[in-house]
Amino acid sequence: MLDWLGHLCMRMALPRDFPVTIRAVGMIYGSQSSVVEDVVHDSVDLAAALARQDATDLVETVKSCVRAADDAAFVLGNLAGDLVAAAGGDGTGPRSRARERLYADLDGAFRKWLAGVEPDSDPTDLAIDWHKRADAITRTAAAELLRTVPPAVWEGRTVRGQVMTAAHADNKFRRSLKQALPHAYAPAPA
Repeated sequence: MLDWLGHLCMRMALPRDFPVTIRAVGMIYGSQSSVVEDVVHDSVDLAAALARQDATDLVETVKSCVRAADDAAFVLGNLAGDLVAAAGGDGTGPRSRARERLYADLDGAFRKWLAGVEPDSDPTDLAIDWHKRADAITRTAAAELLRTVPPAVWEGRTVRGQVMTAAHADNKFRRSLKQALPHAYAPAPA
């Protein structure tokens, strides 16, 4: 379907900014694939131009922004794990929950951003815009994690031979987030 949509755009049978809703439906089968346990449905709105074969710059920018969001979720998960480790616990569960929560928080913002991608959008401007949005959402989630830690986390513990406190975890998070979302921290053009 996407190839055909791209073909129609290339032939100018559809305007490049024609709004399209892509829908995906899946089923989760139960025992021996004889029972349907759940049906999953999702959709995303985008401009038809993203399906064009010559829209590689825009498509690559969208893909890189998805990877950046995934990297930001990984960084937030590490913050959650480090905070639990600083308190003396195992950070595996909190790490996963923090990632899942951030994915949920980023979902609506990404869909809105993607719907605004137009055929003439500048890929660099798009990446900067998304990275800044994702950075703000991720920092908000990090602030909430830091706000809820017990006082013992500020004192910290030795974890894998290094002292880990909430402050150490926060500094590590901030450095890693700058690497995950570099366009959010790029200097403004002169």
